[in-house]
Amino acid sequence: MLESFPGRVVVAVVILLITFLAITARWIVLWPAYHDTWMLTPISVGLIFIYYNYYLACTTHPGKIPEGWEPPKSLFPDSEEPKPRYCKSCSTYKPPRAHHCRQCNSCVLRMDHHCPWINNCVGHANYGHFIRFVISVDLTCGYAFLLFLQQLHPITAPRRSIMEPEKSVLRQVMFGIDLLLLIIVLLSVGLLSIFHINSVIKGQTTIESSERSRVKKLVKRRSIEPVEFPYSLGIYSNVSQVLGKNPLLWFWPQSITTDGLSFPVVQGTDPKLPFYWPPRDPNDPKLKIFSEDAEMGAQSGAPSLIRRDSEGYLVREITAMDRWSMLESQFEDSGGNDQTYDGIYQAQVNEDFREDDYCDGEYDEMEDYEDEAAMNKEMPDMTDVPGVDELNDEFGYDSGGYSDYEEDY
Repeated sequence: MLESFPGRVVVAVVILLITFLAITARWIVLWPAYHDTWMLTPISVGLIFIYYNYYLACTTHPGKIPEGWEPPKSLFPDSEEPKPRYCKSCSTYKPPRAHHCRQCNSCVLRMDHHCPWINNCVGHANYGHFIRFVISVDLTCGYAFLLFLQQLHPITAPRRSIMEPEKSVLRQVMFGIDLLLLIIVLLSVGLLSIFHINSVIKGQTTIESSERSRVKKLVKRRSIEPVEFPYSLGIYSNVSQVLGKNPLLWFWPQSITTDGLSFPVVQGTDPKLPFYWPPRDPNDPKLKIFSEDAEMGAQSGAPSLIRRDSEGYLVREITAMDRWSMLESQFEDSGGNDQTYDGIYQAQVNEDFREDDYCDGEYDEMEDYEDEAAMNKEMPDMTDVPGVDELNDEFGYDSGGYSDYEEDY
């Protein structure tokens, strides 16, 4: 929903919300009770950290791939698979942990996610600033919430006698509004903080969290050999890669010192693995390599349905007739009973669709290499065939025609 708003507008709203809470909570609600003590000093310090870390998270470029960067050629002879990941949108190889962001229209080093609240990607160079920002919000709002609870009875209790001075109506109204906002911020940002702190401790990004789940599922199915996530080196090493090597300065704003093009890996890791992580299912019909078909198509002069996807793999496009054959095959395997095609794939869709069709969430570019409209005219209309919609959804196609599918980890 936030994508429909200009990024600068969203940032302006966030700054106004912080400023509104800072002024009303500190000066209208809490100042009359604590103006002669040091109780409000932590809020003032916390606000400085919030503003500055938010500024750094918004304005620091998350990291871009240097022009002409390539993986070591000695690791990837031309005749061997798998190939290193390649982004055809940016026409460049992807370093380990880099991904393409369609909002920013560029590849981002160690990309975590695109955050509309900062109008920027969260990646290698600004992930530390983002973590410090959300933690600063948690600590400052949490402390203010405790002070609000202390003032809950004095502000809301009725007057005990006519000799007691009247309570400020403005202070009572702002108390209710600020308390509600503090609860909302603590719940939303608090949950976000818990997720990212857990990710930092595990040495993974938001994208890699999903990738690890998919790899575990492939290993469980015995589609691939067991493989260990290469970047989890222990709590201290994992946190140091994001917040810096000195634990005393982890919460002090500072720039990252590494280049984001290479990362330390678990001892014994295949040196090729970081360049093609995560491993792919060799039996996945969406991503199979059909080199023989490519050669036959080239010899016959027929239009080739073989292309290279964004990571350099040869991928065969599944046509409408291929989909129909797969549907018939599945129906025959089910025994050819009275159940319709609508139910054949339901269990598989429920199990696989949520994660197997995940392509960096919404981060990597989906783009067609041919004119889809022209292809739709040549393919048979299958919109009335029962069960095709479920199959189309599973493999990422439009019913009734041809659509390009590209998965980019």
